[in-house]
Amino acid sequence: MGYVIIMNIEKRKEENKEIEFTIILPTFNESRNVVPILEAVSSALKDFPYSYEILFVDDSSDDTPKVIRENIKKYSNIGLLHRSKSKRTGLATAFVAGFAKARGKYIFCMDSDLQHSPKEIVPMAKRIVEHTDDLVVGSRYIPGGSPEGLGGKYRIIISRFVTRFSAWILLPPTRKSTDPGAGMFVVRRDLIESVYFENLYGFKILIDILTRVPNARVSEHPIVFEKRANEESKATLKQGMYFFFHIFALFVFYRLPIIVKRILFIAACGLVGFLSFLAISYAETFFQKFLVTFSIFLTLQSSFMIFLTLYAWENPERMRKDGSPKKFIAPLKSFTIFIPARHEENVIADTIRSIATLNYPEEKKEILVLINRKDDAETIRIAQETIKEVGKPNIKLVDFDGPLGKAVGLNIGLKNATKDVVTIFDAEDEVHPEILNIINTTMFKERVDIVQSGVQLMNYNSNWYSLFNVMEYYFWFKSVLHFFAEKGMIPLGGNTVFFKRYWLEKIGGWDEKNLTEDADIGICMSVMGARTKVVYDERHSTREETPPTIGGFIKQRTRWNQGFIQVLFKGVWLKMSTMYQRFLALYILSWLFFQGFLFLILPMSILVAIFVKMPPVLGIIVNLPMYTLFILFVIMNIGAYQFIKSYSFKYSPLVILKITIFYIPFQMLLGVSAFRAMIRQFFGNISWEKTTHINTLRKEVSSNK
Repeated sequence: MGYVIIMNIEKRKEENKEIEFTIILPTFNESRNVVPILEAVSSALKDFPYSYEILFVDDSSDDTPKVIRENIKKYSNIGLLHRSKSKRTGLATAFVAGFAKARGKYIFCMDSDLQHSPKEIVPMAKRIVEHTDDLVVGSRYIPGGSPEGLGGKYRIIISRFVTRFSAWILLPPTRKSTDPGAGMFVVRRDLIESVYFENLYGFKILIDILTRVPNARVSEHPIVFEKRANEESKATLKQGMYFFFHIFALFVFYRLPIIVKRILFIAACGLVGFLSFLAISYAETFFQKFLVTFSIFLTLQSSFMIFLTLYAWENPERMRKDGSPKKFIAPLKSFTIFIPARHEENVIADTIRSIATLNYPEEKKEILVLINRKDDAETIRIAQETIKEVGKPNIKLVDFDGPLGKAVGLNIGLKNATKDVVTIFDAEDEVHPEILNIINTTMFKERVDIVQSGVQLMNYNSNWYSLFNVMEYYFWFKSVLHFFAEKGMIPLGGNTVFFKRYWLEKIGGWDEKNLTEDADIGICMSVMGARTKVVYDERHSTREETPPTIGGFIKQRTRWNQGFIQVLFKGVWLKMSTMYQRFLALYILSWLFFQGFLFLILPMSILVAIFVKMPPVLGIIVNLPMYTLFILFVIMNIGAYQFIKSYSFKYSPLVILKITIFYIPFQMLLGVSAFRAMIRQFFGNISWEKTTHINTLRKEVSSNK
C-alpha cells in the first residue's frame, strides 16, 4: 500500500452525504501547525453556507500523523491520507493524491502553516459557486494582495521570477493568473478529475492545472501572504531544480506541439501564398490577375466551409456527445421564456398555447410575451385573449413603448425576468415539450453558461429556394456551430438559446442598435469567457418556417448580413484571448463580403471559361471555386436525403433535380442579399425589416409527411 487513509467514524457513517467543498491541507513534519490550522479553519467557517470536509495529505516522518489522528476524534469532518516514504515525491503529488480522495464538488488547496489565511476561504468559495468560475486563485500580486509573508526581498524576487518565467515559457494558459505559483486556490473537481498529472516534479501544482486545462475560466481574489507560524520553509535548492525540470516537461508536452502546429500552419500559408504569387505573376492582364486572386481566396474559403459542414456531421462520436441527454435529472434550473413578437397575429396564439404546455414544473418557469405597442394593437389583442384562455398566472404580456427592434424588447424582458435561465422563442416557433428538461440536464452535467439548442426550418417544399434555406439551418446547427463552440468563439442563433441570467446582466443585455443581436451577444460572451454548449437532436429541435417570398428572404438575409458587418466594425472580437479565435471571428463576420462578390465572379468565371482564351494553368485556377461548389453541391444532396428521412418526410428523387436546377440561382440570391447589406450599411440605414410569418410550418408540414 502506498498510503493509509483514516477518517472519523461519524464521517464513515455519512459516506454518501453530498460534500460541496474538500479542503486539502498537505503536511510535512508540521505537528505544531495541526491544531492552529484546524482551529483557524473551523473559526473562519463557522457560518460557512456549504458543507465541507478537511483532508490532510501527510508526508511526515515525525509525530504529525499522530497529532492529526488525535484531532480526528474531536472533529467529524476530518480525514487523513498518510503516504508511505516511497510515495513522498513533493507537494504537487501530495495535492494530486488528495484530488483522488476528495469527495467535494470543489477542491480547496492551501498550505498548513497559516501563511494562507483561512478567512479567505469564504469569499473564494462564494466566488466559484456564484460566478460559475472553474478556478479561483488567491493572488498575492493584484490590488489588495501582498507577498510580504515570503520573508525578505530575495524570496519575493524569486517568487516574481517564477511567475514571469512560467508565463514566458508556457505562455497564454499561465497568464490567466497574475500568480501561477500560488498555493491557495479553489478548483472544480470535475475540471481536473479526468486530467492525468504525469511527470510531476516540485511543488507548483497550480501551474500544472493552468497548463493542462487551458480553457479553464480563471478569476482571482486578493490575499495577503502571512508570515509562517512555526515551521521553516520546505523550499530547497533541490526543489528549485525540480521546478525548472517541471516547467521544461510541461513545455515539451503541451506548448511545443502547439508551436510546431503554428509553424506548420504558417509554412502552409506561406506555400499557398508563394504559389498564388507565381500564378498571379503568370497572368498577363489586370483582369486575369484579379480573377486569379479572387478565385484563390474564394477556393480557400469554400474549402474551409466544406470542413465546417462536415465537422460534426461526419463524426458519429461527436454527434452522440452533442446530442440531447438520454435521461433527464430532476428540475434544478428555473426558466424565463421570452416570446418577442411584432405583427405576428397569424401565429402568436398557437405559439403561446404550445409553450404554455412545456413539460416542466410551473413554479420554475415564467413566460413573457414581448410586444411593442407602437403599431401592433392586433397582436397585443390576440396575445391577451390567448393568455386569458390558457389561464396560467406565470404567462404575462409585457407591452412596451420604444424604438422598433427585437433587442429593445429583449432588454425590457430582461428587466422583468426573475428566473435562473433566460431563453428566447420566436413567435412562429414550434417547440418540443421536453426542451426545458433537456437544457436543465445539459447545463448541470456540462457545467456550461449558455446552451444553443437546434433550430430547424421545416417547410422545405414550399417554393424553389426553401429547400436550400432549410439545408443551411440543418448544416449550421448540426455541424458548423459545434466547431465554433468548441473553439470558444460562437455567433449564437436567434432563438432556443439559453443564457444563465447572471451573464446577460453582467454583459448589459443585447445591443439595441445591432440588427443581428444574437450573433453580437454570442461574440461578446465568448470574449468574456462564457462557456457554450451546442446540442442538436432532430427529435427536439425547435421548428420554424422559411420566409414566404423571395423579397422576404432577401430582407431577412440582408438584416443578418448587415448585423454581421456591425459586429465586425464594432471590434469586440479583437479582444478574443487567442489569435486563432480572432481569426475565426474575422472569417465568419467577413464571409458575407465574399458571398456578395460571388454572384459577380461566378457567372464571370463561367463566361471566361467558355469565351476567353487564357493559358490552361490560369483557366484551372480561375475555375477552382466551381470545383469546391460542386463538392458542396454533392454534400447538399446527401444532407437533403438525411434531413428528409430524419424528419419522416417522403423523399423523392426530384429533390436532386431541384437542387441541380436551383443551386446556382440560390447562390446568386445570397450574393444579392450580401450586396444589399453592404449598401445599406454604407448609407447608414439600420432600420429593422420585419420577416413575415404566415404559419406555413403548422399548415404545410403535416401534408409533406
